[in-house]
Amino acid sequence: MSAQKRNSARGTAVESAAPESVERRARPPKPKAAEAKQPNQWAVRTERLRGTYQDTMSEMKKINWPDSETTRNLTIVVVGISVVMGALLGGVDWALVQLLGLF
Repeated sequence: MSAQKRNSARGTAVESAAPESVERRARPPKPKAAEAKQPNQWAVRTERLRGTYQDTMSEMKKINWPDSETTRNLTIVVVGISVVMGALLGGVDWALVQLLGLF
């Protein structure tokens, strides 16, 4: 008689799909956290460290390193920009000190 319609005073209703005589099976209880076997913390940390090292080495092999000429040229650019910015900021600082010294 599963999923059959029956008439009632208020209208048509649908019966439940499972017969009343069938009981639901109880699920086995989940193991508690204290009962579960904990892995060795030293082994877990060592494995994480080993995995990190292997991932790092794998990524290092993928890097496209610049040649020595490109490295030299870019170093010159960085040093040049640093000298110019230092002189500019030093000049602004000197000007502000002179201006505030008048008061």
